[in-house]
Amino acid sequence: MKLRPAGIEDIFLLYRWANDPVVRKNSFNPNYIKIGDHINWFTLKLKDDDVRIYIAHEDGNDIGQIRFDVEDGVAVIDVHVREGMRGKGYGPRIIKKGVKRFFDDYGKIEVSAVIKDDNIRSQRAFAKAGFRE
Repeated sequence: MKLRPAGIEDIFLLYRWANDPVVRKNSFNPNYIKIGDHINWFTLKLKDDDVRIYIAHEDGNDIGQIRFDVEDGVAVIDVHVREGMRGKGYGPRIIKKGVKRFFDDYGKIEVSAVIKDDNIRSQRAFAKAGFRE
């Protein structure tokens, strides 16, 4: 599995993934995202020096995304695996590779994830990737 930086060409891919019902259910804002709002948000994220977004891919398939938003000296992770690829162990792999790539690109700083209490899959993925509560 490899990671590549997200670019403007990924805007609709990430829009579809962001509105996946499982992703929305596990988000702190479960509401459907309107296309105009996504375009504005994504365009700003791509220009922000304190944001890194990577697309995970393997064997010609896009698997998921990981994003790092640096706030007050801490990089907060957002990650999801696309429908059809969940339950195959990609989550911890994306997190591990994503953190390494982020450190290479941005520098080593504290990395954190905020996970809903009922999102057991995400909690397990981060634990398998070496994170602790």
